[in-house]
Amino acid sequence: MKRVIELIRVSTEQQAASDRASVPAQRAINQRTCSQNGLKIVRSIEISDVSGACVLLTSEIQELIKLMQAPEIEGVVAREFSRLMRPENFSDYALLQAFADSKTVLYLPEGPIDLSSKTGRLLGTIRAAIAGMERTEILERVWTAKEEKRRRGELAQSNIVLPFGVGYEKGRGFYYKPEAERVREAFRLFLAGNHNYMKLARLVGVTPRGMHLILRNPIWTGLRVIDKKRDSSAAGRYTTTNGRQADRRKIMRSPEEIICVRVISEPLVSEADFQTVQRIMDRKQSRHWRCQDKIERRFTYNSFLTCSACGE
Repeated sequence: MKRVIELIRVSTEQQAASDRASVPAQRAINQRTCSQNGLKIVRSIEISDVSGACVLLTSEIQELIKLMQAPEIEGVVAREFSRLMRPENFSDYALLQAFADSKTVLYLPEGPIDLSSKTGRLLGTIRAAIAGMERTEILERVWTAKEEKRRRGELAQSNIVLPFGVGYEKGRGFYYKPEAERVREAFRLFLAGNHNYMKLARLVGVTPRGMHLILRNPIWTGLRVIDKKRDSSAAGRYTTTNGRQADRRKIMRSPEEIICVRVISEPLVSEADFQTVQRIMDRKQSRHWRCQDKIERRFTYNSFLTCSACGE
């Protein structure tokens, strides 16, 4: 019997949970593939929380590539081609070259693919391109559905994206939590002349940077404004530890993509007061030394070095 390595991959940790059937289903199909082709699984590699576009960054795939160099390993068995990879750019195809160099056959339920042969190279490249295109289409469908929910004034993601002092319930929509009263007081103090973000942050119970962001958020006038989005291109992907899932970089939306919808009928702060605070903050920021080109910056490593005792 031919000795092969079993490859199992799921994109999220939830799919790998014991109450999900994804991993057992992959194992069952791989066993049928082995029975049909006279294969013996000598090693099983399971990868979770890894997108098909990031497989080359994982230690598991690097281990697989090393194992494929052994002469006794003749193939890799997987449920479908997309479990191996969903390429996002041309550099991802290096994984196929590793199969070709080691003359390792990829065994799938519909049949083997020898990537070292002319037919296998053509078929493997096409299958990889299709898997990558499927991933792009999945992301586009999810994005379109979420955008429609945002334009209807609904929450398209989990509660973790909600601002401080704002809640959301299905059927009720967005609402202000009791702690939002501390934000109302922070606006009152700011308008009264207290422009120290650190003091206001202590009142609200957030960081100074968090206080700055809170004061900038139009949600306190009842409006939800979404002017940023995640960069869905290959360049927007963060380099993650061991290829695990992570957020993408945020970029500004084009003017036609900006979403502005009223989600709370009774605002916490009046529009006039909010705009007054914005003008004061703009003036305060423009006069800060970091915004002055003529001021020499003496501290080269400012914001790059922190104190191990206090964290400042």
